[in-house]
Amino acid sequence: MARKRMTSLLLSALAMLAVGVAAAQAAKGKHNVSHAKHAKFAWHDSGTTTPIKHLVVVFQENVSFDHYFATYPYAANPPGEPRFAPKRNGFATTSSAVTPHQTVIGDPQPTGDKWDSRDNSTSTDPNNRNIGDLLNAKGVTWGWFQGGFRDCNQSHTNKGGMVSKDYIPHHEPFQYFASTANLQHLPPSSVANIGQTDQANHQ
Repeated sequence: MARKRMTSLLLSALAMLAVGVAAAQAAKGKHNVSHAKHAKFAWHDSGTTTPIKHLVVVFQENVSFDHYFATYPYAANPPGEPRFAPKRNGFATTSSAVTPHQTVIGDPQPTGDKWDSRDNSTSTDPNNRNIGDLLNAKGVTWGWFQGGFRDCNQSHTNKGGMVSKDYIPHHEPFQYFASTANLQHLPPSSVANIGQTDQANHQ
């Protein structure tokens, strides 16, 4: 009798377990279908080939390569630290920071920027293209957000007590190219045009 009762309880438990597993699988399947439908519509609405809508890249000043890439395999200079001859990069030699080969080796400010205050240079080679040009060619919206770009008199005090201007012209790479420059620091014509080619030119 006890064995019969134990067998009955065991079969009941197994039956309940089977029902629970089936219910869980059904719920999981329903969730997956719902998730897949949601992902499908999200992809469709974004017009992209993946559900990713925005990519934000943050660069540190003067340390991007050393901090992010210098420990990658083959990132170090070859043994003996050979010298490399600079290529002609097509920048105006209107600054001592540009070599006779038209290669920028220092910090000239972008020519024409309304907040230029010293030596400057600009890209003169029509074949020079920056990443903004490449994104435009593919119809991808993009934007460059520079501290102090709207109000170039804006400043802040750092932890060391030093007061400095937020906008530094030679930190704004797209100002060196006529195709992506916004030399008068104009704002986007509307919120809808942020990242588009309007008077702000993606800035």
